[in-house]
Amino acid sequence: MQRSKQRYPGFLILAAGQGRRFGGNKLTAMLDNKPVIQHCLDTLTTLDHPVAIVYEHDNTELSRCISAYRIHKIPFDAAHLGMGASLAYGIEQTKDWNGWVICLGDMPWILLSTYQNIANKLHNHVIVRPTTPTISPPQISGHPVGFQQRFKQELLALTGDKGAKCIISRHKDMLYSMETSDYGIVLDIDRPSDLNRPP
Repeated sequence: MQRSKQRYPGFLILAAGQGRRFGGNKLTAMLDNKPVIQHCLDTLTTLDHPVAIVYEHDNTELSRCISAYRIHKIPFDAAHLGMGASLAYGIEQTKDWNGWVICLGDMPWILLSTYQNIANKLHNHVIVRPTTPTISPPQISGHPVGFQQRFKQELLALTGDKGAKCIISRHKDMLYSMETSDYGIVLDIDRPSDLNRPP
């Protein structure tokens, strides 16, 4: 008997950013012969979890890049209000999910195993954030970050461009730091030169 995906957290991709430092639409820029956003989608859609993406409603180029994927597409007409607003809208549109792993569309080098491990850890921990080992403390925290369903109301209340950091700050005692050797969790694309660096 196949288990319902609703028992598990879903992966919510934030892809509505303005890309000001990049000087254009970084998610549709080419990286290793395909758009940046497709690296994220190709990884996540192999997992047995629901996947949704929040994107700017009039971004036709991005719409074309994601059109072939069988995921929950969430166009957002107020992306200019910031990441917090986009995240809250995505939570509202996926409020039946049993938890969320919040992913950033401009982080194409995260390993499949990292995504899966974060989702797995949400069974026993209410907030899961990956960290990379360093030569000396402190460790470096990265993305994506997982939240159990109990944080729905706090996620829905987000505004502006702060994202979910404020929720983590309020509940530090509940945070589980998942150590990983996957340095993709701290590598994002901000500028065109980032497309040329090795993962």
